Amino acid sequence: KAMASKHQSNTLHTARVIGATTTGLAKHLEMMKKVGVRCVMLEEAAEIPECHALAALIPGVDRFIQIGDHQQLRPKIASYESIKLNLNISLMERMLSCNNDCKTLSTQRRMRPEICDFIRPMYAKRL
Repeated sequence: KAMASKHQSNTLHTARVIGATTTGLAKHLEMMKKVGVRCVMLEEAAEIPECHALAALIPGVDRFIQIGDHQQLRPKIASYESIKLNLNISLMERMLSCNNDCKTLSTQRRMRPEICDFIRPMYAKRL
C-alpha cells in the first residue's frame, strides 16, 4: 500500500493537471498537500455543497476558480435538518450573495438555439 501511494505521489508530482472529485480530493488530502496543488477549479460549482468546496481549499492553493450557474441547480442535500440550517447552498452562491467580485459570461455557445430562445427572457436584463 505504501509503495502504491509513493507511485501515485510521484505520478501526481509530474502531472500538469490533476482531476478529482471533491470527495476524492478530501480522501487524498495529505497527498495533495505534498504535491503542492496551487490552483483548484470547481466545475458545476453551484451544485457543490459549500462544505465540500471549502474542503478543496488546501494549504498552498493561491487560485480558487468556481465555474457554474448559481441560478440553476443547487446542491442536493438529503437531510431536511441540514436544509433548515441553510446548508443547501454552494460556496459560489454564498460568495455572490455577499457581493464578491465575479466575472460572468454574456454568451452561451454550447446550447441548442431552440433552448437558448426559450430561456433568453430569464437573462435578458443581464445580457
